[in-house]
Amino acid sequence: GMAAGGLKPVVSLYSTFMQRAYDQILHDVCISKLPVLFTLDRSGIVGKDGETHQGIFDIAYLSSMPNMTVLSPMDGEELVEALNYGIAYQDGPIAVRYPRGRAFLQERKEKKPFERGRAEVLAQGDQVLFLAVGNMVETALQAAKMLDRQQIHATVVNMRFVKPRKPRRIKLSGEKSYNLCPCCYSPYCDPFLRHPNVERRLRAGLCPACGKPKSRCSCRSSLKAK
Repeated sequence: GMAAGGLKPVVSLYSTFMQRAYDQILHDVCISKLPVLFTLDRSGIVGKDGETHQGIFDIAYLSSMPNMTVLSPMDGEELVEALNYGIAYQDGPIAVRYPRGRAFLQERKEKKPFERGRAEVLAQGDQVLFLAVGNMVETALQAAKMLDRQQIHATVVNMRFVKPRKPRRIKLSGEKSYNLCPCCYSPYCDPFLRHPNVERRLRAGLCPACGKPKSRCSCRSSLKAK
């Protein structure tokens, strides 16, 4: 009612409790494309909080909702940016998910503003590609440093947006193939390989972005998954 009346409701709750309202969110918010901001604490695995508090399903169920936008900021500073983006967003419902605990701070030379559907390349390599969601960006950067010491050079991408996701908007250098490493803090929420088209294309050895054989693919984001 408030959103339909011109206000901007902000709903804050644990990720695991939001799934109890799936039907209401779908029918009362998403179908009507109402501008409601959902902020989801305890997203992903939360350890000692107990079985019922594990926010491991949010990416899966939020991505299935029409007109829903889903953000997963990588650190505390980006969480503030994501919340500001969510407050200003008026084209439908939007969810900002963040994990339990203290946020790390990723030092960056240049801060790029949020742009719908666009990811951010934090490190550039030519052999391994990490597509990292939320606080898994920190883990991906640590893994990239370990690989670099073994002369294996990795690209690390901070996805920012779980939905919408536009693989062609990840700007990578050169026409390269990569070993693909999706990083998501949940056994159920891999937002990339679980997409049916991407999963099918990877199994068939095709480019996941355009679906063409690699010999005829001109996408800059061509990926090679093992």
